[in-house]
Amino acid sequence: MATGSLAVKCGKYYGVISTSSDDKSHKGRRQKWINLEIPEKNGKRAAQKKLNEILLTYDDDEKMRAVTILDILNLYIEDSKLRNAPSTYSNNYFMYKGHLQPYFSNHPHLELDKLTSNDIEKYYQSLRKKGLSESSIARQHRMINAAFNQAMKEKLITENIMEDVKTPSEEYHEANFYDIDQLNELFQFAKGSTIYTEILLATFLGLRRGEILGLQWKNIDLTNRKVKIQVNVTPGVDENGRETVVISEKLKTKKSTRSLILPESLTEYLKDLKKQQDERKRILGSYYNQKYKEFVCVDEMGNLHRPNYISLTFRRMIRKSGLPYISFHDLRHSCATMLISLGFSMKAVQEQLGHSMYTTTANTYAHVYDRTKQEIADKAGSVLPILK
Repeated sequence: MATGSLAVKCGKYYGVISTSSDDKSHKGRRQKWINLEIPEKNGKRAAQKKLNEILLTYDDDEKMRAVTILDILNLYIEDSKLRNAPSTYSNNYFMYKGHLQPYFSNHPHLELDKLTSNDIEKYYQSLRKKGLSESSIARQHRMINAAFNQAMKEKLITENIMEDVKTPSEEYHEANFYDIDQLNELFQFAKGSTIYTEILLATFLGLRRGEILGLQWKNIDLTNRKVKIQVNVTPGVDENGRETVVISEKLKTKKSTRSLILPESLTEYLKDLKKQQDERKRILGSYYNQKYKEFVCVDEMGNLHRPNYISLTFRRMIRKSGLPYISFHDLRHSCATMLISLGFSMKAVQEQLGHSMYTTTANTYAHVYDRTKQEIADKAGSVLPILK
């Protein structure tokens, strides 16, 4: 299989095609340089696109070969690296590496001239057998369809077989949450764990995972108990295909950038945490990771916790705890539910969570709010009896 990379020579982009060799006199891989005729200045995207198109029909014997579904997907994903947010590219990349590539690499109808809509349907069935949700399958469906549409526009294929594939239905996900007793039990079980800080921040402030990991000490006023939410951390992919983190001031919505008040108990906890981290910095010196020295959620060596580490560690913890299963994101729902049960308005909950629209909050927590209104009506009726 041929692989390729970009190189610049004399102000122009070249495609460096690397192919394996069966010739005993040329062991390993051989390289061939192709002038893409694209200037270096502002030409990287166009050069990458042209290189991908060359690789689509290039094999180790330097002959034309049939285009496969993996070619189309790989071209789309690499192109998305240039035009989409790093988190979008990361999601696409790991869907491809984790599911699509392993399945279709061994598929008898790998080549597009043999692939049918029924082959795609069978792939979705294989995902269901593995336990993937309909929402996860629907995300893959959208990506595959977008990849085929892009290939159509670029005249790499003449038809989009995805038009005949039934779209997986998006599941309605009702927010799971813990009540106050269950949260107390969780705190007891999680105390001393590596993600205890993240659990407290999600529960008390209703922050998203990326917002928690983006918290820096300079954004926390421990004297006045104020915190500013303005940095986001999302999963990314480095040049070697390994998971990394992407730090950005671009949050999910405009409303996500917000200022919140810290509960007194959480403020005291953070004061102690800051002292512990400062002491570790002093003791470890240059061994402490200075890159993330301002971040709150780091390990003992100063390494920033990764988003997927938080979710995976929490999942394992809940399964051991004996509590009903919820995801880490459901702690955000637990915070909202707690606020509503304490009598706070839906508008106040919207501001706390950073939802861009009131309807998002109302639709998500309508069932909780209705129950609270029922409790209000019952209590009002009990304290103010009507005389007959």
